[in-house]
Amino acid sequence: MALNPEYYEMKEGGTILFGSGEYSDYYVEGLYKVLKDFNIKEAEEQYKTEHGKPMKAWGAVNRVHATKVSEGDIEFTAWLTSEGYVDNIDYVDFHLGSYGEFELS
Repeated sequence: MALNPEYYEMKEGGTILFGSGEYSDYYVEGLYKVLKDFNIKEAEEQYKTEHGKPMKAWGAVNRVHATKVSEGDIEFTAWLTSEGYVDNIDYVDFHLGSYGEFELS
């Protein structure tokens, strides 16, 4: 399923959450602040050209996914950071429950 092309336009000051996996192995790689306007699909293509890393679509929203490296980092997000597109945001993740039951954990 392809996203509306306007979703690929990242705007300065915006926020991006990168995740990977499905179901029980889904995890959030990180939360990032957008430092400058860019098109994430164009950045994906630039990354693949420079690094030759295969990237594939994942999940129901067909967002960008990259190869995992040691310590749980993701090469693509590290590259976006090094290129000055994004900066990592510290955050706390709370789970609000499952199956209609509210339980903060």
